Amino acid sequence: PWAMTFLPDGRMLVTEKSGLLYLLSADGQQRQQVSGIPPVSSEGQGGLHDVVLHPRFATNRYVYFSYAEAGQGGKGIVLARGVLSDGASPALQKVETLFRATPYVDGDGHFAGRIAFSRDGHLFFTNGDRQKFDPAQEPRATLGKVLRLNDDGTPAADNPLAAKGFHPAVWSYGHRNLLGIAFDAKGNLWEQEMGPR
Repeated sequence: PWAMTFLPDGRMLVTEKSGLLYLLSADGQQRQQVSGIPPVSSEGQGGLHDVVLHPRFATNRYVYFSYAEAGQGGKGIVLARGVLSDGASPALQKVETLFRATPYVDGDGHFAGRIAFSRDGHLFFTNGDRQKFDPAQEPRATLGKVLRLNDDGTPAADNPLAAKGFHPAVWSYGHRNLLGIAFDAKGNLWEQEMGPR
């Protein structure tokens, strides 16, 4: 297991690194595989990463998730969402890619891919430095950054670094492998990184 989130009725969605998404009963005794997850690159630290419900999940049924994929130039982390269809064969339907880290590079480490919604509805998404170091300082790359997006994956309009030449999605930069983000009761964003430096 890599991440989990609770549905309003107490059931859980759980991601597994290999690329499987499960729906667990509230008592943990039953599980069903949820179909609709795109192909995942699970080598090294890659895999199916975070899973988070939209703040208005009760009405729109949106489930947000992140995963590592292979593409042009190497591998990267992807932010996607789908509509959860419940029942005997649960599935994510209408799955759409919302954001891809840039650039894609070789290697299997430091994808990050954590997701958190702020009180005002913005989506914060972490992009690891992919063990390449320098991209975390490069303004136009999203590697080694915390991103602040609208819920459709577009950059938030008032990100403060955009006027300084950064990729318009960048909220903060100079990060390594961002494996935890969460908002506290006062609305402050906390971010935690993995690594000795």
